Amino acid sequence: MATSVLQPRHTALRLPQGRRVPRGSTRWYALTVPEGREESIARDLRKLVPADLLHDVFAIRKEYWVKRGGAWSLNSKIAYAGYLFGQTADPAGLQKALAQLTLPVVLVGAHGHAWAPLAPEAEAWLKRALDVGHVLRSSTALVEDGKLRIVSGPLRGMEGRLRDVDSHRRRCMVDIADADGGFSELMPLEVRK
Repeated sequence: MATSVLQPRHTALRLPQGRRVPRGSTRWYALTVPEGREESIARDLRKLVPADLLHDVFAIRKEYWVKRGGAWSLNSKIAYAGYLFGQTADPAGLQKALAQLTLPVVLVGAHGHAWAPLAPEAEAWLKRALDVGHVLRSSTALVEDGKLRIVSGPLRGMEGRLRDVDSHRRRCMVDIADADGGFSELMPLEVRK
C-alpha cells in the first residue's frame, strides 16, 4: 500500500485518507486513543460530546477464526488498535470539543489542523461491510465448478475483489480501492467444499 496518501498518524491505521470536504458534509474521521481503551472511550464520548457535533463514534471489531483442539471457532478483536471512528460534519468543532475533555483522544491530523476524512472508497466499503454493532463479520464461500462463490457475509458479491484466499487459515485479502496505491483488508472467510 502506498503511504503517500496517508499522514504519518494514518500509517498504522492502514486506511487511506480522503480530501478535505465542504463544511456540513458528514464524513468519518479517525481518532487516536490508547490501545485497549477504544470501547470505553467511545462510550464516554457518546455521553460527553453533543450528538449534533459527533453523530456516532465507535471502534471497529473484526472476527477471526481460531483452531483449538481440532475445532474452529470465531473470536473478535479490535480491528484498528488505538483508533476510533467518528462521524461528524464539523471536524474543527469536534476538535474544540475534544480539547476541552480530559480523555486521551485526538482527532487525527489535529496537530497540523488538516483534518481529513477517510477516503470515500474506504468509508463506503466499511459502511457496507460493518454490521449494526460495527463488526466486520466472517463470510462463507462455496467452491462450485472450481470457482469461489460467497454465499453469506459482508463479502457477498465481492468475489472479483478477493485475492490470496487461504482456506486453511480461513481468511483472504479484499481489494477495496485502487486509487493512490490501493487499500486492501484482511478478512475472515470460511471456504466450504
